[in-house]
Amino acid sequence: MPDTTTASALPTAPVAGRSGLVIALAHALHKRAIYPVSHPLLGAAVQRFVSRAIEGLDRDGPIAIGVAHSQLVIDGVAVDGEQRVLSELASHLHAHQLAGLRLLPGATATELEDLVAILATPADRVDKPLGQLSDDELHRWRHVALLRARFERLGLAEDDSPTAGDEGEHPIWLALALSALDQDELPPDADVSTGAMAARMEAQVQSGDATQARRAANALVQLTEGLAQAAKRNALAPAMQQRASDLVQALAPETLRRLLTIIGEDTRARLMTQATDVFNARALIDILAAGAAAGGKLVSDSMIRLFGKLARNSEDRGRHGGRTDAVLRTQVRRQLADWMLDDPNPDRYSELLRDLGQGEAPAIVDGDGEISTIEPERLLEISLEIGALSPSTESAVTLLVERDGLAALLDRLVGYPWSDTREAIIDSLVNGVVLREQLAVERPDMRVLIHAVARLKSRAVDPLLDMLQQRNPEECPWVVDLLVQVGPDALPFLDQRIDSLQPGMQRLLLFVYERLGGWPEKDLLRMLCRHEDASLRREAFRLGVRHASLRNELLVAGARDEDTRILALVIAKAGRACDRRLAAVLMERLEQDERVSDELRARAVRAIATCDGEETLRWLTRRPLTQQWLFRYTKLRKGTLEMYACIAALATRHAHAPSASLALLLARRNRDHGYRRAAAAEPVVG
Repeated sequence: MPDTTTASALPTAPVAGRSGLVIALAHALHKRAIYPVSHPLLGAAVQRFVSRAIEGLDRDGPIAIGVAHSQLVIDGVAVDGEQRVLSELASHLHAHQLAGLRLLPGATATELEDLVAILATPADRVDKPLGQLSDDELHRWRHVALLRARFERLGLAEDDSPTAGDEGEHPIWLALALSALDQDELPPDADVSTGAMAARMEAQVQSGDATQARRAANALVQLTEGLAQAAKRNALAPAMQQRASDLVQALAPETLRRLLTIIGEDTRARLMTQATDVFNARALIDILAAGAAAGGKLVSDSMIRLFGKLARNSEDRGRHGGRTDAVLRTQVRRQLADWMLDDPNPDRYSELLRDLGQGEAPAIVDGDGEISTIEPERLLEISLEIGALSPSTESAVTLLVERDGLAALLDRLVGYPWSDTREAIIDSLVNGVVLREQLAVERPDMRVLIHAVARLKSRAVDPLLDMLQQRNPEECPWVVDLLVQVGPDALPFLDQRIDSLQPGMQRLLLFVYERLGGWPEKDLLRMLCRHEDASLRREAFRLGVRHASLRNELLVAGARDEDTRILALVIAKAGRACDRRLAAVLMERLEQDERVSDELRARAVRAIATCDGEETLRWLTRRPLTQQWLFRYTKLRKGTLEMYACIAALATRHAHAPSASLALLLARRNRDHGYRRAAAAEPVVG
């Protein structure tokens, strides 16, 4: 499909609707050519075109239809060349030697019907094509105009004089001027010199008027088309080629980009392909760069600079200039061919250095004739762009490592698009030896380590674990990030090595398991949860309780662990679904372990209360009550967070249980505000 991207200052017309009008014209011409005048199908087709034209012209304004061999350009925008109806219409009009036609608002049905009648007959069935008719015959209508193609003497004129008029101008240049001026005849005083035409096209693009901008774009298309037709017949005059190239070089890069954006993707691709045959080397490079920007295609600054040097070398009239010019055009064609592929193959460019290296011609020559000295980064970019490795590439890599460091070079390389050449260079710089060398130094370069691990993947795990056996865990917390970078493939290596490491390193590896969403083997995890190192046990419990098949087992074991921080972890994980076994262990722990803080006891009571059952109710009822030592009556214990939690649990979950009534009654009558507030807690619904 055509590229509809345009600069914001150049809004596009409703081309899709205009295409419908042109399709209606094509259908009418087809019916007029095969049916007699009185046939109903012909009348319906003509009437459909007439109605659509009158309505569209009144609504959208005039329409200009340009003819470019087998493709139409509607209001300066090329239509899809794959649409057979429009392609056939373009070929039909081209055979009549017409450059286009223009319809103006106010066109009558009679004018439009006459237009269908005169255009319908194929060019090979008339005495002479319509483009060879007189001006009076072509301009017989007030609101309809046929524009003749002015290519009768393609490539025959050698005079490059800027003098205006049909006698002094090359037909191709005259057609360019007429298209840019949007006139049928050139005014006698019109300035059509190269500078004037470039200035006019610049002004049209920068005017903000979409019609003016399309007119300039259409002029560039017609110029290239005319040059290409002449080149096919080996009739392209060198003077005309140079003049057209000067025009392209006179246009600002942004103007050229906008022109190539306006004409659409298909027309742009055809124009750039034709440009490789008809423009000189420097103009060709300008078109390549502008086309890349217009189409969002990849062509590096390094390749453009290389092409630019080849272009300067091609201007040498000596024995090497012609050959360098041929190499340049071949490589540009290959670049364009790669843009047309869904999966460009960088190996396509590998022939560039070989082509340049054959024969006696120097590959890159500056204006003074000396071989240029290329910066190492520039040489590296060129090697990557053309997909070729050479001793010069290796030297450039060595210089960059010495100058900027290995990490900086790796950063630079990964910033380039993927290619086999890039991968080969990185592989030569990063391997297991480099990784072990970095791990052996006191302060390794983390950027190099990151690149090495990204490159080696699972092969980096053993060197990292070997390093852990030789270092203090406080010195290398960064190893966790590196192992996580390897991904799940690192976990089998960790299973094999974790039990041989010291507790601090084992704890780091548990962080790796956690971040990768994995677990050690069950037996290994149970062993770590019983380890004498409390910090290691905590991390093992934290990880293990996420394992569905080990969760309940580890929660019970954690509730018995002497480390109260593990107990806090167990209580938090128990949440609102404490089973009877865990509840029993927690009850026992609260009754026997005085080291548990009051706040943690209250949290444990709330966890126990979520376990429904008579045993839980009896414990909650008994826990806050005691006997007065002298008179032996029942009373509440001294108020603590744990006791308040017991009363709150009875009030919310067992408010109507007979066995809980005494404790709740005592709490409501107690002078301790904490007890009264706990007893007033609202029952849990459901």
